[in-house]
Amino acid sequence: MRYPAILVLALACALPLRAELNLEEIFGGAQAEGGGEAKAIAVPKPEDQGRAGEQAADKPLPDRLEFLNGDLLSGTLVSLSPKELVWHHPDAEGDLRLAATNLKSIELHSLPPVRPAADQVQVGLTNGDMLRGKIVAMDGEKLLLDTVYAGQMTIRRPMLASLRPAETTGDVCYAGPNSLDEWTRGNNRDAWEFRNGALYSVQGNGSLGRDVKLPDRARVDFELAWQGQPYFTVSLFADNLESCYGPGYQLAMQGNYVSLNRRTKGSSNGLGGYHAPALQTKRKAQVSVRVDRKGKTVALLMDGALVQQWTDPAGLDEGGTGIVFYVNQNQHRIRNLRVMPWDGKMEPSGGEAEEAPATKEDQIQFANGDRVTGSLLGIKDSEVTVKSPYAELKIPLERIVLVTFQEDSQERARRNAGDVQGLFQDGGQMTLNLLSLQSGTLQGECENFGKVEVKVGAFSRLRTNIYDERQEEKNGDEEDDW
Repeated sequence: MRYPAILVLALACALPLRAELNLEEIFGGAQAEGGGEAKAIAVPKPEDQGRAGEQAADKPLPDRLEFLNGDLLSGTLVSLSPKELVWHHPDAEGDLRLAATNLKSIELHSLPPVRPAADQVQVGLTNGDMLRGKIVAMDGEKLLLDTVYAGQMTIRRPMLASLRPAETTGDVCYAGPNSLDEWTRGNNRDAWEFRNGALYSVQGNGSLGRDVKLPDRARVDFELAWQGQPYFTVSLFADNLESCYGPGYQLAMQGNYVSLNRRTKGSSNGLGGYHAPALQTKRKAQVSVRVDRKGKTVALLMDGALVQQWTDPAGLDEGGTGIVFYVNQNQHRIRNLRVMPWDGKMEPSGGEAEEAPATKEDQIQFANGDRVTGSLLGIKDSEVTVKSPYAELKIPLERIVLVTFQEDSQERARRNAGDVQGLFQDGGQMTLNLLSLQSGTLQGECENFGKVEVKVGAFSRLRTNIYDERQEEKNGDEEDDW
């Protein structure tokens, strides 16, 4: 098969992950005319990349398409169907039409984000999905959930696994990483690489910083992985993006030890170090740093559990609004980084609400640690009705931190070959059998809640071909990523 020259030009302009793109694999796997091996082209580095840490003012990042073979292509998502993706590239005459069967994911930047609402709950489904919205009503058959991204959704009761209050995140200050060029590198410019949507420390000591407009009360979430033991520092409220030793808070993880330090221009003060045995048994963790500059507190959570919370007697008056990552030994990987305002609320009992053991009844956990077992009859006007062995109770929804639904009557949505998974901007995910995506709206259906229309701007990423063996190979333990 021959390809128009304009397609070759468009693919050559893509931000590369590998040194070449296999056209036959991307365009549906057809063989070249006359037999022989599929043709490949070399992909040069884009000539218009700015200096490290710089971004064009008021210029949104492009969407980014990742193929199952690891190749990347920047541009703008036009539409998506079960068989075909339509993609716009500024250097192509006309839109590109690509086989959907070879796609892995679409990183979304071009659409206006859908802003989260306040006073939401997180609804956990039996297939692992997590939805956010406001509860309109609930009875023995269904839950009516009002969302900003899909309107009112009717979720079948057997598909419910849990309910809990959603954390208030507000507008996201930064989501990425998206490239190495949006970060400022320190003296060792070869210390970090960007690939597979993640930052990798690969060459000795080195720092990497960015001004994320960190608010005084902030939450910084990211997935951290390491080889050997972690030797990693994140600097908060940094004003020098090339070093973690300027004014700010330095939170360090070294071996099985975590510590916090406050630096100003004239002094350095240790605020305490603590043993963290979990670091010895893990090779990666979901890290969440909660900082309240005015409240003079910093907290570190890993995989939802509180590791340590520090109180700073003096507080931090100097510094900026940036964050800096620094490594001084071994190799580390950072992905799924999100910086956002924080409402200052910590989960009860020093971590996530404790998941109750599986029982044949619903379990309701309260903010004060008490727990009731029984049958959740319904929710109306923000009031929960629970039938316990002793009485029928009416409880304000705001007092509840976790509902775990009994498993005997639960069902799980069946998998479909055309399923896509949308990862929400403010956390959670939704799995749908794709019908169509165009004009910023995704139409799909699922046994959890039937047919829906979802605003694509609510997602940070769309994952496609999620049950493909090649996807599973990429999403395994990822040891080969190093």
